Amino acid sequence: MLTSQKKIVTVVNEGMVYFIDPKAQDDAFILASFDMAQIVADDQTIDASATNMLSGCCNTALIVPDYWFDSDSYQFQSTKRPLVEAFIIRKLKEKDTNQTDISVFFDYIFLHSQDDEQRLFVYYLQEPTAFRLYRFLAEHNLQPHRITTPAFIWEPKLKQHIDKFDQGGKGFIQLLPHCCFLYFFFDGAFIFSRSLPMTINEDNPIDEIGSVTFEINQSLHLFSQKAKADIDEFFLLTSQDDLTDRLAEMLGRPVRSCADLITDFSIATETSRLLGPVGMLDASDVSVSSKVHCVTHRSLKRELDWKPVQRVGMAVALFLLVLLGLETLFLSRLASENMVPLATAGRPYALERQQQIRDYNQALDEVLQESQKRSPHTVLDKFAQTLNDRIQPQELVLELESAPSLTFKGIVAAESPENLKSTLAIFAEQLNQKCHPQPLLKIPDITIEDLKSTATDGTRTYAIKLRLFL
Repeated sequence: MLTSQKKIVTVVNEGMVYFIDPKAQDDAFILASFDMAQIVADDQTIDASATNMLSGCCNTALIVPDYWFDSDSYQFQSTKRPLVEAFIIRKLKEKDTNQTDISVFFDYIFLHSQDDEQRLFVYYLQEPTAFRLYRFLAEHNLQPHRITTPAFIWEPKLKQHIDKFDQGGKGFIQLLPHCCFLYFFFDGAFIFSRSLPMTINEDNPIDEIGSVTFEINQSLHLFSQKAKADIDEFFLLTSQDDLTDRLAEMLGRPVRSCADLITDFSIATETSRLLGPVGMLDASDVSVSSKVHCVTHRSLKRELDWKPVQRVGMAVALFLLVLLGLETLFLSRLASENMVPLATAGRPYALERQQQIRDYNQALDEVLQESQKRSPHTVLDKFAQTLNDRIQPQELVLELESAPSLTFKGIVAAESPENLKSTLAIFAEQLNQKCHPQPLLKIPDITIEDLKSTATDGTRTYAIKLRLFL
């Protein structure tokens, strides 16, 4: 009997790692917790009974503090996935050569400005502690399917519930008795966040509002530097309704209450003492849908992307198996019924049946051969990874018919013929390793033409052309 895995969520807050069941209630909500210092220590002292209790669970999401993520924006015209990902990986490796894991935890979206300029927005995991935590989770078969932050989860939720939230600068304030969380957005996109520990006296909550307004005013200067704009309006989430007008008066800006985002403030307040801003979210929010910005380890992402394809393939294979079984049964019965006519009809009828069987087998071989071909996405992805700064692509043609091949034309910059030969040797070696052409590519297989032009840095340019048979 098949049983589904229990889905859990991992939350990092205030130096602790919590494993929670979003669908559970009361004390069963938190399944286990660990001290982050024990996880990242060289000599881990983790209670084995706690990790065994989580065995067999599916870790759907890891929610980490906002500052564990960073983002960059680039001008990039192409939208082809292999070229975009190769560009991002190169940029991330240049950013921090000490953190090799930084290039496997990223994702991106394309944004368009008011003048219709396309920009590539890249967000990625950059905190070293995050990589050690992921390795710990992977060792216990609890690697998260998605990694995100409270700000990324709030972003689509606020867009859905607040009209025109994706226009201009907006501030979102979570005011709790023990802490205040500040989020800043521009055109609906998260910019940065702040947290402020505090203790609010429910009888006189105005006492602590001064520290909140001071932190907000300090953050407004940083927001204007990052977004080149100002905050139009703030939205306050708190159980103290009378604070909205008072905060608006102290800030000198419009402040609107959005208390309807929380169904039960008493439960959310107690939960947030442990889980921080995540405690204010509903179970459906914590489950992390596809609308939320998140990253996944590159190898795990490919595995998850292939799961639907594998399910469809198994369904198709089962359908074909049943179909072939019925066809075999039908043909066997037909042969038994026509045994006497077949004997009297003579050899022409038998030859016709044999020809039909040969045609059927040939068609089946063609289907199997077609299913074994490599996908264009995989070929282009592998080829893009072999390009370096000295090779400028000009034309790329991918043939997928009877003789699959890839034809490439480009420009190579080199200081000397020896340097050109070295560059092409490395290029050919990487192509052979990643694309596996048949036969393997050699330097004599590359057509080279000296363009007889010299750049300002003294390098000469050469036109090259090659063809890989796949």
